[in-house]
Amino acid sequence: MSSHRLRHWTIWGAFGLLLTIVFASSSQAASILSSNPSDGAVVHTAPTQVTITADGALVEMGTSLVVSSEDGVRVDDGSVQVNGPTALVGVQQLRKAGRYTVTYQLIFGDGQNLNGSYNFTLSGSSPGKPSPTPTTIGTLPPVTHSTFFENLKRGGIGLLLGVLILVVVGSRVVRSRKNRE
Repeated sequence: MSSHRLRHWTIWGAFGLLLTIVFASSSQAASILSSNPSDGAVVHTAPTQVTITADGALVEMGTSLVVSSEDGVRVDDGSVQVNGPTALVGVQQLRKAGRYTVTYQLIFGDGQNLNGSYNFTLSGSSPGKPSPTPTTIGTLPPVTHSTFFENLKRGGIGLLLGVLILVVVGSRVVRSRKNRE
């Protein structure tokens, strides 16, 4: 085998190994660890916020939580906040008992996203009454804003390296084909 062919196969082998490593490390499915109120919960006191905690760091851009009543009326205040793996949204004072739906889109620092919804029920025992010790949006630690470099540290660097290697290998293949012609 010529040294040119050996080098060609070495480059492709290294590229394949890198892609395997990158995709194996990022192929773990994102999931939700907990939510408050939880899926299927029956609450007797109207919540003042809804939180979802995922199994990885979330980013603010694109992450959304929407809480709506049985008749489709949005009852959250639109103030989605993200801190590490937790996203929360404030809820307006709920005035009637019934089933509420939380629809979420979670965007992770490594580029994965998770979409879905779940329900909780506000019982008829005390709708609209604030809880004796209401939770507020300020109960979470201060929101930290992710930067480009922090996102790279959390897993995006593998994707960046993969793209860089693709560009380098692709340019060599194109150059090699042009030299043959």
